[in-house]
Amino acid sequence: MTVNRTKFAYINIACSLVSSVLKMVLAFFVQQQLVKYLGYDLVGVNRTCTSIIGMLSVAEMGLGSAITFCLYEPLSHDNRKKIAALISLYRKIYYGVAVVVIVGVAATMPFIKKFTQSNYDLGYLCLVYGLFALNTVASYLLSYNQTLLMADQHEYVTTIVTSVSSILMYIVQFIVLYSVKFFADKAREFFVIYLLVAVLFTFIGNIVVYIIVRRKYPYIKKFKKEKLGKDDKLTIKTKVGALIYHRIGNYLVTGTDTLIITGFLTSAVSGITSNYYTITTALNTILTKVPNALLPGFGNLIVEADGKKTYSVYKRAQFPIFVLFTVAGIGATVLSDLFISRIWLSETGLMDHAFTILLGTNFFITGYTMLMGNVRFAAGVFEPDKYLHIVIAVLNLVISILLVNVWGAAGVLVGTLICLLIKESSVLPYICCKYVFKIKTRLLIVRLWFEYILYGILCVACWFICGTFTMDNAIVEFILKGLICAVLPTCVICLLYCRTSEMKYYVGRVKNLISKIINCMRKSKRKEENNNIDSSIEENQVMSDNTEDSKQ
Repeated sequence: MTVNRTKFAYINIACSLVSSVLKMVLAFFVQQQLVKYLGYDLVGVNRTCTSIIGMLSVAEMGLGSAITFCLYEPLSHDNRKKIAALISLYRKIYYGVAVVVIVGVAATMPFIKKFTQSNYDLGYLCLVYGLFALNTVASYLLSYNQTLLMADQHEYVTTIVTSVSSILMYIVQFIVLYSVKFFADKAREFFVIYLLVAVLFTFIGNIVVYIIVRRKYPYIKKFKKEKLGKDDKLTIKTKVGALIYHRIGNYLVTGTDTLIITGFLTSAVSGITSNYYTITTALNTILTKVPNALLPGFGNLIVEADGKKTYSVYKRAQFPIFVLFTVAGIGATVLSDLFISRIWLSETGLMDHAFTILLGTNFFITGYTMLMGNVRFAAGVFEPDKYLHIVIAVLNLVISILLVNVWGAAGVLVGTLICLLIKESSVLPYICCKYVFKIKTRLLIVRLWFEYILYGILCVACWFICGTFTMDNAIVEFILKGLICAVLPTCVICLLYCRTSEMKYYVGRVKNLISKIINCMRKSKRKEENNNIDSSIEENQVMSDNTEDSKQ
């Protein structure tokens, strides 16, 4: 990567990590209040409505992703007319998507009680469902501005704005939910206010980003009537044609778990599973900032460099992601029950161990392969496996529906795991090696499955070590076990990879950083010594002058 790409990647990662940690802490407090004052039934309704809106959002059909890919080349060459034309098209697309979502919500609203399996009346559920839809539509109307900032490696701007609005939103929502304590008979009304607060702050955040983009890229308004050429339209059409299958397939694999659990079990069970999903979502929100921040850099790199260079950079970037998601996956598997039952909520919010282990494994695989998926996305290679996504999605639904009645919620995650192993762990490496890296697939596949096995061994080791003791103080126990889950895997991985080029690269970077710090300290010390010497000389001179004056 060039200096600018690396610099902006670091800035984006730093801003994203800080904001994500703040939002994660607040999100846990809000979820705690939801469970405490509204109960798992309404929490399940909350999650189910989110899943249905996600299903309707598939109407976007990957158009945004295709246009984001198309932005890399004109941004690299500062082709302002083409950028403006793409953004204009993007805006029209998302206005259309917003209309489709509204129509879809109106069509499914009469069936929302059946979808949620809730005890609340239909009128109230329709109001709640409508507010979820309004929040999504509010985000769509101006979200194309965020895409331009991300493609131009200025995602930190969006991160700062959305973080401030999200933090304020969580604070207000926490106050609203806490107020239920004093007005217990008005819980339903306060939940509506809670959703209205989300809509308000989503709209405010998008307005601020819109103003920033208009000032940073004034030529968008100047060239807003520009049209794309035939070749550009054909490229977008081709990419979108393939991305439709990807979008539908990805949603059916990862987005239908909640709907299946709610439909075949109850909304209360779905509410309990949301405790675990809140943990993995929070970790995912933080950790995925790293591969996502690298996406625009890979987009520019692929335009400028060959496959071998891209693969070299990929290996270097993948190593810390593997370490991070290994530690996070093991932590989510081993510590979730302890955190939920003794620190955050209560034992009524627990699922069985099989669910916890499968969720942690799916979380690890999804996060581990995210950078590879981003490389494929940056290269715009969507066509080779477009039909496979639909086949895998159908396979996931069949397996999940068959096993949900046998193993409950854990059976649903089995279907997701099988599909992830096929799609992300076999097909995706093949596509990246053939079309992007231009290397033998065996090199990447062997390494990938070796690291899967290593993750499994480390997870089992941490599970048994942490299971050998309990403590009266839950927080101290959580911290101690957290250290085990973090230190043991990190040390083993660093020991196994000490001779690799990636490890040597990061060791070199750390050495350079330490050298710079030592040099700065030495320069500061020399400067201080020189200042002391100068001060001493000045004092002696003054004393000498005073002596001369006294003699006279």
